[in-house]
Amino acid sequence: MAKINVDAAISKNSGTAAAAAIARNEAGVFLGASVLVVSGMPNVETMEAVASREGLALAADLVLRKFRLASDCLSVVKAIHGAGLEHYGHIVKEIKARSTAFEYSEFVHESRLSNTDAHLIARGSVNLDIGRHVWFLGPQRVFVIPLRRLGAEASVAICLVVASRGSFRRYSTAAWRTIEQPLPGKVRWMH
Repeated sequence: MAKINVDAAISKNSGTAAAAAIARNEAGVFLGASVLVVSGMPNVETMEAVASREGLALAADLVLRKFRLASDCLSVVKAIHGAGLEHYGHIVKEIKARSTAFEYSEFVHESRLSNTDAHLIARGSVNLDIGRHVWFLGPQRVFVIPLRRLGAEASVAICLVVASRGSFRRYSTAAWRTIEQPLPGKVRWMH
């Protein structure tokens, strides 16, 4: 059974929002990712519901029959399991209707610590063009080039992160596992 993580992010500066989904199989192998970028969506909870809907769209794109969809927004997960009477109830109603097309779908809450990939994709996508962006092939490779070690710990360094399309950025980070993982899209985000 596949697992789909979803998350949303809103840019206060540009007024755009992104709803991201990433799918992996039982072994943790990347299956695909998608992000929906919209303009003028000020409500985070509504975008979290849109992210769950985007997860269903990704499942349909990947022709998944069985999956578990995980969100870090407990109120949206409760709305999907309940009556869905919140101000984003129309989105919950659509999620419930679309989920019947799958053999098995489960909606669960997970903490943000378990939802890092979707969070990073959402945060990094708020500056993409408005519309839907999908990655079906393997995610782009990310190369980490250490520029200078800091202190005795090898995990802390100034480094240059380069995605295969040539975008790059300089970071000071102790989170090597985050930047060593291949992620879809251009790398423009870090914790």
